[in-house]
Order: sequence, then structure tokens, then C-alpha cells
Amino acid sequence: NMAYLRVCRRFMATKVVLHAPSAAVHGAEGVPTVLDPACSKFINYMMVSGKKTVAQRIFNNAIALIKAAELARVNPANKPKSQATDIQPATPQDPLAIFHAAIGNVRPIIGMTKLRKSGQILQVPQPLSPQRSTALAMKWIIQSARDKKGKPMDEKLYAEIMDAYKNEGGAIRKKVDMHKMAEGNRTNLSMRV
Repeated sequence: NMAYLRVCRRFMATKVVLHAPSAAVHGAEGVPTVLDPACSKFINYMMVSGKKTVAQRIFNNAIALIKAAELARVNPANKPKSQATDIQPATPQDPLAIFHAAIGNVRPIIGMTKLRKSGQILQVPQPLSPQRSTALAMKWIIQSARDKKGKPMDEKLYAEIMDAYKNEGGAIRKKVDMHKMAEGNRTNLSMRV
């Protein structure tokens, strides 16, 4: 015990910091992303072949692009002089708030489950849990970004997040298709377990 106390005193005297925030904790432009569980989950879904740092860099660059676009949107230097000067300039939105709103816009309410009944496989509409609908929304945004061609992944991800924020894009189409399919199979609701 005495040896342990001596080591502890020596350690406290050196003032070594066990955990200092690294550059990975903050995204580009100082937006904290790793501290947000939704961002961490999104990064994990985006990761390919265990390369988490690559996924983090892509996500952080996309968040930085969102922040730059928001700042450019509200910057009065870029606005034409014909606008009235007495109008208050809009405040930029937090990039993570835009990200969360995009996820919320893509989240489906109803999903389809397969049910085998008398030799037939029926698709039965079922309400989705919040975790499942969030997971589907994240996967759809990532897949829609990957399906776009001709740009780096961070720019494609930025474009898809902004499209989802505006209720447009491939991920929103997948949500609408799932809801239409559930609407078409509503006759199978009586078969639900």
C-alpha cells in the first residue's frame, strides 16, 4: 500500500493528464461529433472494413461543409444590396441540429415484416420502434450518398444530408416507397401476430 501511495503522489506531482481531448473528439471547425451518440452510430454504420478513422474524417468533413453552407447562407456580405437593411439577418443553424433534423425527416413510421401463412409469404405492415426507424434512416442516407457518382464521399454525404433536411433526395424516396408499400398491404393487417 505504501508503494502504491508513493506512485500516486509522484504521479500527482507530475500533473500528467490522463485524457486530453484529441482532434478526433471535435470535428472540422470545432463541432463536437464523437460526444453525440447519434453521430457515433452514424459513423459506425458508415465504416467499411473496420476503418473508423476514415469514416470519422468523412463525417466530420460533411459536418464542416454543412457549417460552411450555413455561414454562407446567413453572411450579409453575400446578399444582394437590393434587400432591405432593416431586416434582421438569419442566424446560422447548428450543423448537428441539421443532421438530427435530416435523420428525423427520413425516419419511417411503419415497416414491413414477412409472415408465412398457408404456404404464402405475406408482407404485413408493423409500426417500427424508434431505434429501428433511426437505424433505417441512417442506413438509407448513407446508401443514397454512396449511390451518387462523381464526387468525394464527404461531398456526397453533405448533399444527401441537406436533401434529407429539405425532404428531398434518395433517402426520402425510400421512406415514401416503404409507406406506400405498407399502404398497399394494409389488407394483411388482420394477419398480424
